[in-house]
Amino acid sequence: GRGARPAIFYKDEVITYNELLSRVNQMGNAMKKLGLRPGDRVLLRFPNNPTAVAAWLACLKIGGVAVMIMTMLRSREISYRANDAGCKLVIADAASFEEVDKAAPSMTTVEQILVSDGAFGSYVSFESLWQNASDQLSPEKLSRHDLALIGYTSGSTGDAKGTVHFQDDVLAIADGYARN
Repeated sequence: GRGARPAIFYKDEVITYNELLSRVNQMGNAMKKLGLRPGDRVLLRFPNNPTAVAAWLACLKIGGVAVMIMTMLRSREISYRANDAGCKLVIADAASFEEVDKAAPSMTTVEQILVSDGAFGSYVSFESLWQNASDQLSPEKLSRHDLALIGYTSGSTGDAKGTVHFQDDVLAIADGYARN
């Protein structure tokens, strides 16, 4: 009953909960059509924007494991994280895509790389896949012990380390932080 309320305020854009749900479902359906299955890792490289939020939630909704990385990372750091996490798919925003393109030959586990929020070379646009997808999607049935995300440490004392977070960790954050 609260779908018309604002979920995201971004610059001059206001996205309601209904609109966010629609985007999440469309993105999730597009990811599934690409062959993603529960447990598959997806590297997401975005600034803090609505696409990042929806893609992260879509990945979780289909049972994928989100591997969010900062846009300031360079190609060596990107390929290290993609390979270390065993990412199957990379989705990155066009504004910082050059380093992803440089990293592409070194990302041995990655099967597909998509560009979002713009264009870059001959890479397939994520929007071209999700904007025409169905906005109906049931969440994947998962265990509280299934992986939800992998976050990387800064790597200040050596290579960055992937820290794993399970489904119940994400719920604990929502219950402990968002509620208050």
